[in-house]
Amino acid sequence: ITAQMALDCLSLADIADGLGKAEEAVTWRQEHGRISAAVNARCWDESRGFYFDCTDEGIMPRYHAGALWTLLAKIPSDGQARRMLSVITDPARFNRPCGLPALAKGEPEYAPETAYWCGVVWPPTTYMAIQGLLAYGFRAEASDLARRWYNANAALFERLKSVWVQTSGCFPVLRVARFSPRFLGPALSTPSIM
Repeated sequence: ITAQMALDCLSLADIADGLGKAEEAVTWRQEHGRISAAVNARCWDESRGFYFDCTDEGIMPRYHAGALWTLLAKIPSDGQARRMLSVITDPARFNRPCGLPALAKGEPEYAPETAYWCGVVWPPTTYMAIQGLLAYGFRAEASDLARRWYNANAALFERLKSVWVQTSGCFPVLRVARFSPRFLGPALSTPSIM
């Protein structure tokens, strides 16, 4: 959430610029700088080259897609972004055949076939990651992620004739809402908590 707050600051600065409120834009960019400094001081793990959630006791080294908000919010230095890229493109972590999982493959809780946010691939996090990669000029990697995610979903659509909210291992997770071209609203495949 903190990285999303930093992104909000950048967005508000851009809006202020668009409205001709240069002083407010400066204030929002300064707030972005303060949030970024705090995230770098508390959440960046130099030895792992990645951002992690933290508590008062320190970081919780669990690789998950939420850390990629830092890219979109322009928090990492170029060097930190390059280090993150090596984690993102590692097949043992995030570089999966169907896109970027919510939780990295190497995590003990990783369960892409059965767990909601523990390994499935979500459109919003995929889009966020693609935009974050582009923000740092990683066009080839962003394009590769977009292509893998699109191809996996196109194959699912061809096989099942519906669009799934999340995918897992190139197969749909059956306990989530899915959207069918035959219906205007969601059709629940089985009960779920959304």
